[in-house]
Amino acid sequence: SPLRRTLTRLVGLEVVEEGADYVVLQMVADASVMSADRVLGRMEVLVMNSLRELELYAEEGDPELLRGVIERDEEVDKFYFLLSRQVSLALRNPSYLKQLGVEDRPLLLPLFNYGKTLERVGDVEVAIARVAPSIRLTKSAVETARRAVEAGIRVFRTGEEDGKRFLASLYTDYFSKVRPDSLLDHLIGNIISLSLDMVESRIEYEVFRERPPRSSS
Repeated sequence: SPLRRTLTRLVGLEVVEEGADYVVLQMVADASVMSADRVLGRMEVLVMNSLRELELYAEEGDPELLRGVIERDEEVDKFYFLLSRQVSLALRNPSYLKQLGVEDRPLLLPLFNYGKTLERVGDVEVAIARVAPSIRLTKSAVETARRAVEAGIRVFRTGEEDGKRFLASLYTDYFSKVRPDSLLDHLIGNIISLSLDMVESRIEYEVFRERPPRSSS
């Protein structure tokens, strides 16, 4: 059923009672078991692995690689759902902050925005995987997307200025040459834009981190 397909994408949510016209769901996993940093790290690995598989598909044409990208996005969604639950719990109960490894409540916003961006990258990867058999997916196009996401992740993690300059230059160069009627160019452009959103999340993070911490009472 559509509900059960949805449940496979959600971490820790299980059916505990079911009738002909109703379903009772319950969270059975503790959202604080994994730190927010580990959740984001797992999402980073997943989206990067999908980009590498799309590169391989552009070289080899093996449709199994495309199926892998689509299936992996379900894992990305699971971890995004977990992150959303972590942020919700920490906003309601500041004692969760320490368990999640977050210094102060305002930092939850850029962490969540970054996670949302990774989830959106996964969605674009799926879109590329679905249309890849009917378009000419080039290795150079996917490589451009991979380099953008790598730089975005690096900037979010370290704040490095070189990565920010690289992404700004890549964005300007790419969109000066993009073909308006090319679906592939549009999708790769989406990923480049999302990589710049990662930079915005880092800037937000730095701004909130520099503010004096507020009382959690």
